[in-house]
Amino acid sequence: MTTELTTEEDKQPQIIYHGRRNGDSGPDFRDAVITTKEGKVLRGDIELHVKSSHWYSHGHQDNTAYSAVQNVIVKLINQRKTCGS
Repeated sequence: MTTELTTEEDKQPQIIYHGRRNGDSGPDFRDAVITTKEGKVLRGDIELHVKSSHWYSHGHQDNTAYSAVQNVIVKLINQRKTCGS
């Protein structure tokens, strides 16, 4: 099984610095640095989800702890596998 990280726009970012793992509430990683295919550097917090819809079902859009999230990265584990929830 292969895994890859993609943005909601189906682009693959390059991770320069994955940030600090957040062991508390809020985004999964703090202070990450990634670049887009176009070379744009993005700095901020990163939240990982198996499905992009989880951002909303988990209520992150209304939670101020997630206000510094620069980019939601969706981890696609296996597109043929059906994930629950």
